[in-house]
Amino acid sequence: MSKENNILRIPMLYRIVFISVTCFTVICSVCILLFQFEEWPLTLLFLGFIGLPYLIVLITCSLWRADVKDDGFIYRNFYGRKTEYTYEDLTYEMHPKGLKWYFYKGDKKVFCMAYYVENGDCL
Repeated sequence: MSKENNILRIPMLYRIVFISVTCFTVICSVCILLFQFEEWPLTLLFLGFIGLPYLIVLITCSLWRADVKDDGFIYRNFYGRKTEYTYEDLTYEMHPKGLKWYFYKGDKKVFCMAYYVENGDCL
């Protein structure tokens, strides 16, 4: 089986949840500003504490990606930095509960992938 052109990403459902929470926060903030509730500064501050982390997680989840090739894969982390690995340089270990896969290069852990990533077994 060829592993060419396989791309591993965070499932779309997780991104949809973060997008909907961010949109809900923005809509609530606009409504609060338009209707000028008595405690609007505190409410906007509270919504900012909720909405900003969701926006950051949305951006980082959109960046995470692994492009699988025949001889290895290119891993792009949450910060957008790309690193290429070959299978012969890495060792593989599964979490005792089966929730994550760990990849080591020598003694250093270089890559960790959660079980919910679609087609994650093609690595």
